[in-house]
Amino acid sequence: MDLDDLIDRVVDPLVAFNVANPGFKALFARPDMPPGLATAAGPIQSALLGRVEAILAVRAPGLSAAERTRSARVLVQIFQAMTPVVVAAPEEEREAEVRELKKVLRGYLAPLDG
Repeated sequence: MDLDDLIDRVVDPLVAFNVANPGFKALFARPDMPPGLATAAGPIQSALLGRVEAILAVRAPGLSAAERTRSARVLVQIFQAMTPVVVAAPEEEREAEVRELKKVLRGYLAPLDG
């Protein structure tokens, strides 16, 4: 699968889910969560990080485990940072915001892609 297809297949459902469930961003995108919520969100965060690491293991097999974990964390943080912007965008602007998110992800991933 080419990089653009991969990004589409990952980003589009995540964006749709976040738009349909605006309260989820409190568990997903807030770095300043109270400790109780942060603990509750931990399994979601870990699962997402693990999935991104697994994708990177296939796409960039030359990365060490530490590089893969760091890169996955950066990708998740980029997505988390952009999620509130995408969700808050008026419907007629949302597609443009998603395109910007995908550009950023593509720019980060392209040099890693094996």
